[in-house]
Amino acid sequence: EGNSYFIHSVFDRVNLDWSKDKWQVRLGRQRINWGQNFVWDPNDVFNAYSFFDFDYEERPGSDAILVRYYTGPKSSLEFATAFAETWDDYNIAAMYRWNLANYDFQTLAGKVGPDYALGGGWSGAIGGAGFKGELTWFEPLDAPLEGGGAFIGAISGDYTLRSSLFVHSEIIYNSNARRLNSSRMPLDFLSESRSPKTLTFTEWSWFNEGSYQISPLLKAGLYSIYYPDEGSVFLGPNAELSVSDNVYLLFLGQFFLGSKNSVYGQLGYFNYLRLKWSF
Repeated sequence: EGNSYFIHSVFDRVNLDWSKDKWQVRLGRQRINWGQNFVWDPNDVFNAYSFFDFDYEERPGSDAILVRYYTGPKSSLEFATAFAETWDDYNIAAMYRWNLANYDFQTLAGKVGPDYALGGGWSGAIGGAGFKGELTWFEPLDAPLEGGGAFIGAISGDYTLRSSLFVHSEIIYNSNARRLNSSRMPLDFLSESRSPKTLTFTEWSWFNEGSYQISPLLKAGLYSIYYPDEGSVFLGPNAELSVSDNVYLLFLGQFFLGSKNSVYGQLGYFNYLRLKWSF
């Protein structure tokens, strides 16, 4: 009051990026994207996310340090650490990327939460169609080689026809799914970021997508996921209209179909309408 004032400020997040020659060091809140696929990324050990969380394209990221060294024009060695309050939640891993025969390959190893992790992936094309895959093995730190390991592998293909019709199919196997408590999955599964071990709640999941550019301003599509272990189906009709250069209107449906005793049978139908202004 009067002649006395004060200013109070809080730093929510900081990001520092330093580069020199073949080196890059990045410290702070960041998205460490080690995945290759569009939907399920077993190699994305730092920022695994839910496909159903459609309204956060940038993803939440991690408080981490990333050190990258470019060993060649198409190869690099990366080391990353995501900080946490306890050692069990720390993620520490290294990845090597290289290119061979027009394919991008990668391999990773490290500690991911309570597990050792070893994985790899690729990205390339066959006859003009995109061909990608990732796989990661997790082994418990406190009881290695005692039967508690988990394997998660996903493979995908995509193709764009001359008519601009885009088709995409992806399948994932998750051996850890049999250990999950599906009774509490519905709400968590829709919104929370997760580890690669909880990307799906069934061992097998099959994703399919088709989208078409109806006009320069209007695009429409349909997602589907089939869970053969549970007999459930997800359908996601969607359409996006470009209102102006930086304003977009999105309609998205999320329809969860299954028996009353299934996970999806408890969820029902959701319809979203989003107006987004980018500036």
